[in-house]
Amino acid sequence: MTRVLLVDADRARKVVVRRALERCGHSVCGAPTGFDALVAHPAADVVVLSLELPDLDGIEVCRRIRDHSSVPLIGLLRDSTELDRVLALRGGLDMILECPFGIAELLARVTAVTRRLGARPRTRRNLSFGSLEIDEQAREVRVGDRFVRLTHKEFDLLHLLASNPGRTVDRRKILAEVWKDHTAWMTGSRTIDTHVHSIRRKLGSCSAIRTHRGVGFRFTLS
Repeated sequence: MTRVLLVDADRARKVVVRRALERCGHSVCGAPTGFDALVAHPAADVVVLSLELPDLDGIEVCRRIRDHSSVPLIGLLRDSTELDRVLALRGGLDMILECPFGIAELLARVTAVTRRLGARPRTRRNLSFGSLEIDEQAREVRVGDRFVRLTHKEFDLLHLLASNPGRTVDRRKILAEVWKDHTAWMTGSRTIDTHVHSIRRKLGSCSAIRTHRGVGFRFTLS
């Protein structure tokens, strides 16, 4: 499953794009601002980024992502000139879509960069958020220079939440993906709370797991 980070302040467009991507089997995490994109991009396989953002210059966001990552960047531009497109590509974009665009074209471009990803040798995938680093391949967690000992389920739970930064993951999904249990949510899911409490205690002050009461949990640095 490809993890797509959708960075767009246009709510209506974001809803349409998100639904289309999810229907094609992609996992989508939304980010409305440039700052959110800078926090969330380490967990993404592909970034779809509007260059019209409310807080930061879109090209600057591209540059800052590109300074730390080779993740494919697909940029959404409106009424762009040739110079705009040249600057965007120099800033780190891999592809450009002119708004308004067709959903079929966007899906084709995401498929194209996903195909390129599949052709590359698989490398070690780390999720880094400030001093917190999660090594997916080695199944190790570090806070600064300190290794954090997590149980198998604790690691899987933390990795699931950190792979969806800023997005609330509901209890049903957690039980299905971490515990491989699609029915336990009907009889209670206190085991999740127990594991979250343990993770928070072990991570200490850098714990970024927030409770969305009655729904699930969200990984955030804000």
